[in-house]
Amino acid sequence: MGEMKISISNNAEEIFRKLAMKKFGYKKGAISMAAEEAIEDWTDSSYEDEEFFPIKNPTEAISGLLKHVKKNSVELQHEVGDILAKKYANRRKHFS
Repeated sequence: MGEMKISISNNAEEIFRKLAMKKFGYKKGAISMAAEEAIEDWTDSSYEDEEFFPIKNPTEAISGLLKHVKKNSVELQHEVGDILAKKYANRRKHFS
């Protein structure tokens, strides 16, 4: 579990503590639970912010990158399967 030390204004701290205790109760870990929820809410909303994440549709972002490849998707999948099978067969020989 990660740990962070932050500095906020006295007023913000007082309000945050009161709301955390009201929501999570007067028990150990209430402040941490409230802080985690607040950070998750903020990071979730930041994913929608184009400044941080300019690519809205990853499929469109990679569209056309493999147009020079002459094999279709099924052929590529079989090729990857063969490569992985050989890789793991070699590992078994090595550890036998």
